[in-house]
Order: sequence, then C-alpha cells, then structure tokens
Amino acid sequence: MKSSLSKVGGLIIILLLFIGADTLADTHTQEIVTMIESYGMGGKMFFTAIAMLAVVIPIWSNIFLIPFGVITWGPFLTAIFCITGWFFGSIVSFYIARIYKEWLLTKYPSLHKYDLIDSLIPDKHMFLSLIFLRMTMPVDILSYALGLFSKRIHWKQNAITTLIGISPFAFIFSYIGIFETKFQVALFSSTFLLFILYVIIRKRNIREQKESVTVG
Repeated sequence: MKSSLSKVGGLIIILLLFIGADTLADTHTQEIVTMIESYGMGGKMFFTAIAMLAVVIPIWSNIFLIPFGVITWGPFLTAIFCITGWFFGSIVSFYIARIYKEWLLTKYPSLHKYDLIDSLIPDKHMFLSLIFLRMTMPVDILSYALGLFSKRIHWKQNAITTLIGISPFAFIFSYIGIFETKFQVALFSSTFLLFILYVIIRKRNIREQKESVTVG
C-alpha cells in the first residue's frame, strides 16, 4: 500500500514540476532562451545527456526540463533529443541490469518487487505488450526490470520496442505545452489508468491460465 502511494505521489510531483516548468518557460521565455542558446551545441548535448542519465540513474526525471527545450529549440528537436537520450539510456540500463544483476539485487533487495513486470508480457503478444508498457511505464523501471528478471527479452527487442514506445511519449510532452493545464492533467491521468487496467486484465488472464492447468 505504501509502495503504491509513493509511486502515485512521485507521479504527482513530476506532473507538478512539469506544469511549473511550463509556466516558468512561458513567463520568462527570453531570459531562458538567451541563457541556453549561449551554450550552443553544448546545451543540446547536455539536454540529451540529462535525458539519458535520467534513465540510467532512476532517482529523478528530466520531464520538467522539456518546456525549456521547447522554447529554445522548438518541440520537434526537443522530442528528438529526448528520444535519443531515453533510447540510449534504456540500452545502458538494460546492460547494467544484465551484467551486474547479482550485485544490484544484493545491494538493493527492494528491486525484487519488480520481478512481476515480466509476467505482464505474454508470449503470444510479446512485441506489442512491450511497446504498450514502454508507452505507459517509466523507461528506467522497465529497462532495469527486463534486464534483471526477463530471460525472454534480449537487447534488440528492448531497443526496438523502446524506440517505438517512447517516441509518441516524447512528442506528446514536447507539444503538450500548447494545450491547457486541464488537458495535460487529463493526459497524465488517462495514461496511468490505462496501465492499471492493463495490469488488472493481465493478472486475470494469468489466474485463469493457472486455474485451467489445475483443472486439466
């Protein structure tokens, strides 16, 4: 219960940070643009690197930086930078989890709670399920969970589904600033609810499969 509340609380904090950054970007556009542009290519590389590190080091999010990128480089380039950072961050996280699995599970035993994520991916629709999870789950959590606990997923599947799944997410966040706050909140909420619904349906299917095996 506490874990669920903490996750919801984390999502709310990220949402508030994003809305706050969006508001700040609207009210201080020229100052922010001037500061970021003064770094030239370094600013773009830094933004992309931060997006990557946000996946590799899963203790924070770079979502709240997106509005600053949008007013400086435009929504399209900002989305591309996010996709690039998240994509490579996902690959690195996956490999870290695979190579240092024993050390990570010993050092951070709480990671064991994510082993159920693999059960959310059915063999029959593995590719589509991975894409859906990429669109509804944090990139860092899913990448580490797959690397740690899924023997069925190899790095190519992880990479391809990451690229497909995060792309709509990156463009939505980059262009969402043109919509009202109510729409932004509704989008976050609907994405979260879709994930919860998927988990409920998947768990029910697993339960029914076990029951049919027992009966048979």
